Amino acid sequence: IGKMMIYGCVFRCVDPCLTIAASMAFRSPFKAPFDKREEADKIRRSISNGNLSDHLTLLAAYDGWCNSKKRGRREGREYLSKNFLSYNTLSMIDNMKRQFKELLTSIGFIPRNPSADKKRRRNNKKVEEDKSASSPYKILFEERRIDASDGRPYTKQSFIDEYGGLEEWNRSKGGPPLERRVDPSDGRAYTLASFKATYGGTKEWERAGFLAREAEKAKRNPRQIMRARVMALERRMNENRGNLRLLRALLVAGLYPNVVRIDGKKVGGGGGGGTLSQ
Repeated sequence: IGKMMIYGCVFRCVDPCLTIAASMAFRSPFKAPFDKREEADKIRRSISNGNLSDHLTLLAAYDGWCNSKKRGRREGREYLSKNFLSYNTLSMIDNMKRQFKELLTSIGFIPRNPSADKKRRRNNKKVEEDKSASSPYKILFEERRIDASDGRPYTKQSFIDEYGGLEEWNRSKGGPPLERRVDPSDGRAYTLASFKATYGGTKEWERAGFLAREAEKAKRNPRQIMRARVMALERRMNENRGNLRLLRALLVAGLYPNVVRIDGKKVGGGGGGGTLSQ
C-alpha cells in the first residue's frame, strides 16, 4: 500500500491512490440487502462504468459521494441510499485517507499546505500581508519597439546591443510588449517560448497566468492568495488523476508486484496440456 501511495505522489495522481489505499483497511462500502441483491449488483456495475477492477469501482463510488456532498447534506444521503453504500464505511475511508495524506506531507512527498499551520499564520499576520502585497506570482510586460530594418519588435536592451545606443530606439514606433510569467518552481520570469522549451507545452504557462491573476485579486484579501496556492498545489499533485491507464499501472505496480501473463499457448503432448505462463 505504501508503495502505491508513493507512486501516486511521483506520477501526480495522489488523491485516487490515497482513496484506494485507505479503502483496503476496511470492508467494502457496498451493501447488498437480501431482498434487493440483484438491484444492488446492477447499480454497482453501473458505477464501475465497465471497469472490472473492484478498486476502481470503489474509487468511482467514493468520488460520487464526495461530489454529492458538495451539493448539500441531503444530496449526500440520497446518493448513499440510491447506490446502496454505507455511510460509516465511507466516512472511515475518508478519515484514513486524511491520515495517509498527513503522513506523506510530513515526510515530504506531498508539498505542505501553506495555510495548514494556523498558529504560524496568526503569529505572523503582518508578514503574510506583506507577502500578499508583493506576490511572487506575476505577469510582467516589457516594452518593445519595431526595428525599421526588419519590421520586428525588440526590447530596449536588444536595441542597445544591436546599435550601441538608444538613437534607433527613440525614433522607432511602439510594438507589442514582451510578456513574461513567473514560474512558481523557481520564482523567475520566462517567456512563452521558454515555458514550452522547458515543459514541452503550455500547461505550466497557463498555470502561471492563473496564479498571477489570483494573486492580483488577493491584494486586498491576504487569505485569497493562500487559497490560490493551496488550489495550485492540489491541481499539480493530481493533474493525472483522470488517467485510468496510468492508475491501473500504479495499482499493479504497487499491489501486485509479481505479474503473470497467460498467452494461451498449449504445452505438453496429448490432450492434457495446460497453458504457458510468461
